[in-house]
Amino acid sequence: MLRDVVWSCETAERISVETALPILCAAREARQLGFTSMITGHGADELFGGYMRYLRAMRDDPSAVFEGMRGDFLNLQQMDLETNYKACASNSLGLRVPYTDARLARYALSLPPTLRIDADSGVRKLVLREAARLLGCPEQVADAKKKAVQYSAGASKMVRNIAREHNKPPDSFLSDLLEAAKRSARSQRLL
Repeated sequence: MLRDVVWSCETAERISVETALPILCAAREARQLGFTSMITGHGADELFGGYMRYLRAMRDDPSAVFEGMRGDFLNLQQMDLETNYKACASNSLGLRVPYTDARLARYALSLPPTLRIDADSGVRKLVLREAARLLGCPEQVADAKKKAVQYSAGASKMVRNIAREHNKPPDSFLSDLLEAAKRSARSQRLL
């Protein structure tokens, strides 16, 4: 699977591989089930204050939070979406990212950070949690702790363990995988 991620996403950057791995797995399963597209929550953290660094910024320098969220949202394509689009495309699946809708982004970015993050309680994504409650989601869903996909799916740990089995640091192991994939593609005249 790691070879497939590195090859299809054209990267050996560890964070990109770790986040794309669960997306690739889900895309394969979705395709086998006959789906033609997959919806993800990309953009929600950037728009609604999901990252811990936003909470820290709210506590330290609230004026920096808006610019941080805005900048992260504008860099979303470069940081996450490109590899995840490729992970889905390698399975003939489209990736839909509703939180990147321009109208929603403009609205979310117009909200004061205090409606997105409660610095006192440490709760992030306040608006989304309240929307979930209004839509009738169970409290345990609306109040679920946020955990990055590479950690909740175990991808980060898996990459470290496999690299360790090969007696290499993760970054070196992933670079070697990408180089091996390129050599294989050249030998098959794919590159």
